[in-house]
Amino acid sequence: MAQQQAAVCTQLHPPTAVTHCNAAWLTRCLPSTASVGGGADNNPLPDLVVVRSTQLELFSLHCSTASTQHLQLVFSCQLFGVVESVAVLRGRAPGQRDALLLTFRDAKLSVLHWDPALHDLIPSSLHYFEGDASLKQGRTVFPYPPLALTDPLGRCGAVLMFRHQLAVLPALDSDDLGLGLSAPEEDEEAAAAAALGLTSPLTAAAAAPAAAAAAAGAASNSSRAAAAAAPSAAAAVGNSYVDNLGKAGIKEVRDACFLHGSSEPVLALLHEGEPTWAGNLRQKKDTCVLTALSLNLTRKHHPKIWGAQQLPSDAYRLSAAPCGGVLVLCQHLVLHYKQGQQTGVVLHPSALLPSTPPPPLTFDPGVMAEAGGPGPAAAEYARQHAMDVHPEAVPAAVAFCDTSRAAELKVTADCASVCWLAADKALLCLRSGQLLQLALLPQQAGGSARRLDVARAGAAPQPSCCCSLPGPGLGPSSTAQTEPQPAMLFLGSAAGDSLLVRASPSAPASAGVKRAAGAEGGAAAAAASEDEPASKRFRLESVETGNPDAAAHAAAAAKACADAAADAAAAAAAAAAAAVASDSEDEEALIYGTALMAATGTAPATVVAAPQLRRYQMKVLDSLANIGPVRDFAVADTAGGPTDGAPAALVACSGEGKGGTLTVLRRSIVPDVITEVPLPGLLGAWAVQHRQQAAAATEEAAAVPVVHDTDVQYHSYLLLTFQGSTKVLATGDELREVTDNVEFAVDTPTLAAGSLCGGRRIAQAFPLGLRLLDGEESVQDVWASELAPPPPHGAPPGSGGGATIVAADICDPFVLLLLSDGSAVLLAADPPTSRLSVDAVGPDVAALRPTNAGDRITACSLFADSCGWLASQQPQQQQQQQQLGDRRAGLAYALLCRASGACQLYALPAWQLVFASSDGLAAGAALLLPAPREAGSGDGAAAAGTADEAEGAAEVVEARLVSFGAVAAGRRDAAAAKANTSPACEAPVLLALTADHQLLSYKAFFAPPAGGSSRGGSSGVGGSLRFRRQRLDLPPLLPPAPGAEQLRLRRLHCFEGLGEDAPYSGVFVSGQHPHWLVASRGRLLPHPHHLPLGGAASGVAGFAPFHNINCPHGFIVASSGTSSGIQISQLPPRTRIDAPWPRQRVPIKGTPLKIAHYAEAGLFAVLSSRQVPSRPFLPEEDEPGEPAASYSYALAEAAAKARGTMEGHEVRLVWPGGGWQGVWRHQLLAGERALSVAAVRLKDQSTGATVPLLAVGAALPAGEDYPCGGRLLLFEVTRGDGGQWAGRHIYTREFRGPVTALAGLEGYLLLASGNRIETCSLSSTTVTSTAEDGTVAAETTWKLQRSAFFDGPVLLTSLNVVKNFVLLGDCQHSVQFVRYKDEGRQLSLLSKDFNRIDTAATQFLINGSSLHLASADSAGTLRLLSYAPSHPGSWKGQKLVAWGSFHIGDPASAMQRIRLQPPSPGDRTTRQAVLLSSAAGSLQLLAPLALPADSSLDMPAALAALRALQRELLLLLPQAAGLNPGAFRRRYAAIPPGMQGGRCFSRPLALDEQGVLDGDLLQQFLKLPRAQQDGAAEASGLERQQLINLLQGLWRASSLL
Repeated sequence: MAQQQAAVCTQLHPPTAVTHCNAAWLTRCLPSTASVGGGADNNPLPDLVVVRSTQLELFSLHCSTASTQHLQLVFSCQLFGVVESVAVLRGRAPGQRDALLLTFRDAKLSVLHWDPALHDLIPSSLHYFEGDASLKQGRTVFPYPPLALTDPLGRCGAVLMFRHQLAVLPALDSDDLGLGLSAPEEDEEAAAAAALGLTSPLTAAAAAPAAAAAAAGAASNSSRAAAAAAPSAAAAVGNSYVDNLGKAGIKEVRDACFLHGSSEPVLALLHEGEPTWAGNLRQKKDTCVLTALSLNLTRKHHPKIWGAQQLPSDAYRLSAAPCGGVLVLCQHLVLHYKQGQQTGVVLHPSALLPSTPPPPLTFDPGVMAEAGGPGPAAAEYARQHAMDVHPEAVPAAVAFCDTSRAAELKVTADCASVCWLAADKALLCLRSGQLLQLALLPQQAGGSARRLDVARAGAAPQPSCCCSLPGPGLGPSSTAQTEPQPAMLFLGSAAGDSLLVRASPSAPASAGVKRAAGAEGGAAAAAASEDEPASKRFRLESVETGNPDAAAHAAAAAKACADAAADAAAAAAAAAAAAVASDSEDEEALIYGTALMAATGTAPATVVAAPQLRRYQMKVLDSLANIGPVRDFAVADTAGGPTDGAPAALVACSGEGKGGTLTVLRRSIVPDVITEVPLPGLLGAWAVQHRQQAAAATEEAAAVPVVHDTDVQYHSYLLLTFQGSTKVLATGDELREVTDNVEFAVDTPTLAAGSLCGGRRIAQAFPLGLRLLDGEESVQDVWASELAPPPPHGAPPGSGGGATIVAADICDPFVLLLLSDGSAVLLAADPPTSRLSVDAVGPDVAALRPTNAGDRITACSLFADSCGWLASQQPQQQQQQQQLGDRRAGLAYALLCRASGACQLYALPAWQLVFASSDGLAAGAALLLPAPREAGSGDGAAAAGTADEAEGAAEVVEARLVSFGAVAAGRRDAAAAKANTSPACEAPVLLALTADHQLLSYKAFFAPPAGGSSRGGSSGVGGSLRFRRQRLDLPPLLPPAPGAEQLRLRRLHCFEGLGEDAPYSGVFVSGQHPHWLVASRGRLLPHPHHLPLGGAASGVAGFAPFHNINCPHGFIVASSGTSSGIQISQLPPRTRIDAPWPRQRVPIKGTPLKIAHYAEAGLFAVLSSRQVPSRPFLPEEDEPGEPAASYSYALAEAAAKARGTMEGHEVRLVWPGGGWQGVWRHQLLAGERALSVAAVRLKDQSTGATVPLLAVGAALPAGEDYPCGGRLLLFEVTRGDGGQWAGRHIYTREFRGPVTALAGLEGYLLLASGNRIETCSLSSTTVTSTAEDGTVAAETTWKLQRSAFFDGPVLLTSLNVVKNFVLLGDCQHSVQFVRYKDEGRQLSLLSKDFNRIDTAATQFLINGSSLHLASADSAGTLRLLSYAPSHPGSWKGQKLVAWGSFHIGDPASAMQRIRLQPPSPGDRTTRQAVLLSSAAGSLQLLAPLALPADSSLDMPAALAALRALQRELLLLLPQAAGLNPGAFRRRYAAIPPGMQGGRCFSRPLALDEQGVLDGDLLQQFLKLPRAQQDGAAEASGLERQQLINLLQGLWRASSLL
């Protein structure tokens, strides 16, 4: 029974929290300083590697102007594994690129390099160290993940694992790589692989079967093997060896790094000699040791060369200084060690010796009697000495540290990151978001001894990692210089947006006068920033305004974090706090420049009173958005949205501190509809512009482009096509039909329309010809019968005279027509006469005249290279620049697709072949390579291929080549001025629609020539032009809209600059499932277009951008079917769509914790925490407590009072209809923690009425010496006289345990308190009173009375209810299934899971009449169970039957149940899926497997086929980084209990018993070429179309929000 259950787990939203980052020269080699200075490379900056948990991204820096850079996405892939560390192996030889090292738990390493021929990151070697059990030495729990390290000079790499095991990977010499030879000690298999011409040898320490399968899949890809003929130009590693550091007395290693400036690789290790803990510091405090080992790679010997003892026990991180030595980060100290030298700086007064040591606590009888007992005496002692530090707990390293800044800074450096601005200057990013600048300054002129100095540098979102992007001769890669150079920094964050920042040093003289004598740190930085002119201060706009500049959003979060840092610094940093202006309502923020000591020739050996200053100006250039960490979310309809009938939105609790926000996510774009006009039978729409002749002449005569008025840029006419006619509307203040008053062709359907000659002419294409108009007057007609080619010799009479136009494309000044006989005609507008002519481009172009059936043209389009990307790579085409009407347009190209599956790209008007591929575009090849050009075939017609090459593949019916420049190109409004100036998608993207309704996407790139010459006929300085297939998150099938099959109208519609608040560009795909493809950072992001319920089954037949006075920068959607008509709309306001999901941010000035939807009022109840002024704690119990308990409780209260702030929790109501403003808040008690919130409908036992209430559960922790209590608070939500919503506290009840979960159960309140669940009934008592004036007042009092209870195991973490069934999740004992009986009011246990699992979240999964249980543990594993008493393994129902286990990587933070759409329109089965969120910002969907109604398969057959398909894809697909998806999904079996993996007493499920399918893996079936799809389908026992229909049903079921 359990084996027949099936569910599919799919990642809907990728993770967004940045966990690792690094700079590397991956896509190109490091240029020399001379070449950079000579202009050989206009972007001498490395690539940026960003890791977001299981997402690997590679960015390049695009220089929009001389002073601005933006991130452009080069490569992105999903990894089947969580990346634990990232390192870069530097190329050693000139022209050699870097390699990337990624580690995964428990001990896996993937070495990747960039293959320019494939435009992909491919593995060069895989290393698997988990197979040797002796490395673990009997241990099972390893809290520190494997750490990848590399030598700064690229001589070797290393992996630190299993606490003290070191795996060393020597780098291969460039001579060995160039010859294809391996190292002498490599085995025969690796040498054979290198001899075969592979890019680099595939080696492994102990190859796992999973790695072998992945490598076999990679080798089986024919296109990869064909493109890998060139020798590798990237760094690589050879065979590894493992050294046990424990034999040398090095154990419990915390961190390590390679040092700079050594003849041999020197590895510095931070390890703990004798473990200690915070309560034992008076006995053991300086337990860490720093050891430097010299790695002799030849002899495999690692002697110790120097070291340091007695490091603080809280030392946790090392960072190698480019000028020599190593930085050691501690909680309150930053230390610098070099051989024979040591220095440091104190960041917090807690690390300083007190002036007077606190006296010992003695219980004097007289004092105790006066205080009231031992407990009060101990509490009084704690209040007096709360901030005192015992001398025996002060680290010994304080003796050589600079202590002058501790009182001013008052910051802690735990969980900090370091990036280097220069060889002796670094930026320290603290967990609180504060930035500190460190400098290693010489003690005296010419001396080698250095001292460490520190200063404030502003604030940013809480960084999780950071790195510098040094160019050649710049940044930390260079030696120490007298004049510091600008540095490019990337600050990655897991709690906010990640920032790209430029740090520019200011002039020494100006910096020195801006700081008075004695001024230090952040106050000086703030004062210096105030002295700057306005042009040098980067204004960061509010995230609420929908500003398109991504840096503005991130900087607003940076400002909020700066406020939090200022609050924490309190009075010691009052000047800095005033500078950052905490709690500013206008969300303005600045990144301040920093003050830094600069070494001078006359500086003494010690710190002088007024040294010379060197300031760094920080400017935010770009940012990467982040919605994590998602602590909780709610799925509900947001009342008061932009459009009625909008789908439900996902409102997530994101961010941390004052950067916390409510993120409103929708899966689809919901347009803001301005007006809607029903038009039955509508098939398409076009909006065209027309400029008067006088205005056009004035602009042409001007020496510079004329800035048009707003009304001139508006569209003039709107053409609506029907089955046999066309309607024409004049656009102005209102739409006006002018069909009878214009000379458009109105008695025939329109195929295409557009503007020519700079807007002076309008071209209209229809089946019988083409009409050119000057406004409303026709000036020229071109008939299809005149354009048809003459019949071939020997053809029967009349065979060539009946051709009609089936498709057309207009790109000023060209018009490309596709005729019904498979030929094409290109027309060009003559600028002097403004008339179309065929002779202008040559009537006998061989490429347009098919000679056989395979040469027949099936699709054609025009492309204007407005970005100049193709022309920049091919200089010979730059000389053929056309003088087009649109001054922004570049070279024009024609794209032709043949019936054989081949495609060609020609440069116009000379018809020069740019690219020709015969590999089969329609077959969906992974890589489109240029076909070899035959001698004498200058027109490229021989490259068309034959129909036999694409046998079985569907024809391409529409193809477009698109690229987009800056999103605000051509716009001059305020929104365009703030927009990103970098190209949205500079490299062209090829989109092709096939006859079987699939959309193929390819991105163009130039591969360097192999062996000095490029392949094929597309040679140039950039090599050969190629196209790599990209996977878009689209439905497997995109059929046209109903009725649109009658005409072959365009379905791929380009748009540029849409949006009034923020401009966007991209492609709109019309059809039954319309989608937006939004261009952003060099890629296309797909978003479904929301259709109202009335037109959900109809679809969209046409689309056109529309710019009108009543709809600026909007668009028109032509819907078809029963509800056909036009919708004049705009993009939703205050919503960013250049993200995986459209999102809107609502700042709440705190950390959001929980959220619940209060449907009765359309409100959201949010539990949040923020820093508030300290308040007195609740008094202790009446009787004097134990002295230790009283001491701890009083100490916490006194410490909060001394800091001046404390964490305060509150509940607030947010109203979406009022602009997402907070309408009410209620603050909890001091020290109370809000844990749960729920909107419940309780039955009043006194009156029988149903009362909607808001329930809040809280905890009252009082330290480890007191039991944690809890409180339940009930609130009534009412609306006042002014229409304002507000809450009223009506009831409070205390419990012995924390109230962790709340829910409603058949009119009762169900709550979890500690390990117990209770049902409580609500009753009310109303008392009326009459005043003296005769008014009657009624006062209602409420009361909860316990009616039933059930005791769980340890601590209940989650609570879910369906009808009278209850699902409980425990922190240690998995889940329990309970039923409530109203008769007798009993809660009885039905079944439970006997495994020991740390449950983080639970939810029900509903599939028709079947009820299943889903739970997620703290290790990131999803488990599915069922209550099946008849199952033989259920122990007669006592044990829950497991039928699925699935590892998702990141632990689930929340789970919600949502209703699914049916897989087919006629299906009426109720299905509810589970939506999971994680701290990394990802969203996973667990949906029951549903089959379409037209499927001929039953559930067992479909499940068996999909399982077989999974197994086939595991072997067929080359996975990123060589990872095995199957091993990753089964990783739950290898996680020990100490790592929250739980302890399972039942055997793991076999593969044929596994009920959870990997949706991410199944979706990769659509990325396969057609031939491989047929093979995979045959292996699964189904046909290809059956599998696609199954995947289409899965997509339809998961299309939500």
